[in-house]
Amino acid sequence: MFWPELPSDVREIAERILTAKQLEAWQLELRGLGVRKVAAQLGITKGAASDRLEAAYLKLRKAGVRQDEFGKWYVSEEVAA
Repeated sequence: MFWPELPSDVREIAERILTAKQLEAWQLELRGLGVRKVAAQLGITKGAASDRLEAAYLKLRKAGVRQDEFGKWYVSEEVAA
């Protein structure tokens, strides 16, 4: 799934809560890059890329952003309400 394909509410939340570096790493991962390729693209270590992605996922989960069993991203109704 690519960034433009995400629901607008998911994109808005991600842009608001993630740091620029976390957002950049997540956007690369959304394009299908693995952690090693994200790291290479950003010129950072694999560990740093993994840390950025883990921090991004934690923030997204806290904000109610979820991924269903088919890989589609959405905002949980419980948190959005």
